[in-house]
Amino acid sequence: GLEGLPAGDVARDFAGQEATVAAALRRLATGGRLVVVAINLRQLTIDPYADVLGRERRIVGCSDHTRDELVELMELAERGAIDPSGAVNRRIPLSATAVNAALDDLESGTVDLRTVIAAPAALPQA
Repeated sequence: GLEGLPAGDVARDFAGQEATVAAALRRLATGGRLVVVAINLRQLTIDPYADVLGRERRIVGCSDHTRDELVELMELAERGAIDPSGAVNRRIPLSATAVNAALDDLESGTVDLRTVIAAPAALPQA
């Protein structure tokens, strides 16, 4: 656990597991900030007074990207300037069934957070 660690000013969570997020919040120093980045965190049970108000802590949500950053990332990958394949957990076909199943997985807390939807190859010109 985190019990043996000194209190910190900032904790960032990327895992999205309720127990570790709550533990990180409780290890913050007075005035500390918890930055939640994980998109799969769906529930967090805390004591508002003991965990936040009484210690003047803040919980901050942070999207791990903006739309402009995603566009730039795709352009860099298309040019071959970067290889994002190591960050991809799975690939699925462009179909309503597959996309809906992936969205259901995200909602239920899947480990496959980085899913690529593969569009079918362009049809040859007639």
